[in-house]
Amino acid sequence: MLDSALAKRLGLAAVRHEEADTGSLIPKEWSTKVVGVGKVGAHKMWVTQLKALEVGSLQWTNVHLGVTDLKNWELAEPGNESEEVQGVLGRELLKAHGALIDYHSRKLWFRPEKSATSRKAGGMKE
Repeated sequence: MLDSALAKRLGLAAVRHEEADTGSLIPKEWSTKVVGVGKVGAHKMWVTQLKALEVGSLQWTNVHLGVTDLKNWELAEPGNESEEVQGVLGRELLKAHGALIDYHSRKLWFRPEKSATSRKAGGMKE
């Protein structure tokens, strides 16, 4: 999930449905409500698409991400220790890549990806 201020600086646009609702010529953007810790209530989140996303050595292409104002959860607030936060990685992504978080050093480590050669040696077939 990205902070809306970052999405604006990058000029990211909302992904729109392929067809407009009945009675309209303008397709609606993909959006939903998101709830989390911090301020009470649900907050609007819209969807954007990135051509590529890199986190350390991991790379994804054509990634859909949610965009919302992270200040609703006391993140990305100027003058706050969380001012540097520009996005949040989800538990599913972290778990899938064996993430290890070193809170003291403020570092994120991912399990090394197996190369095609080591996967083949481990009994995987092409």
